[in-house]
Amino acid sequence: MPELKIIKSRIMGLGEIAETIKPKTKKDELEPIQQKAMDHSIKFSKLNKSQELKLIEELRALEVPRMTEEHIATIINLIPRAISELKTIFAGTKTTIAPENLNNIQKTVNKYEK
Repeated sequence: MPELKIIKSRIMGLGEIAETIKPKTKKDELEPIQQKAMDHSIKFSKLNKSQELKLIEELRALEVPRMTEEHIATIINLIPRAISELKTIFAGTKTTIAPENLNNIQKTVNKYEK
């Protein structure tokens, strides 16, 4: 097997991962690990790729201090339904977010809740 190099690294949501891994044609077959990753992504994704990308841009536009790309990825993968759930995302990284910013994030996320 040839040695693989990472050319570019970025955070992706589960919906985007599912669409990226999905075979382009019916003839294409996935490796077992790719199939497991795709099945997991499909099962647990809350949004599709276009919704995720739109939500990512909206969350970035809020310009919340100390909110990282990892926080954004966790938010789009979990789609927290309450501020208490949202707080746990930031508590795991020992990041404190102002209450007004938490409210703004939650309002933005609530637009995408199914």
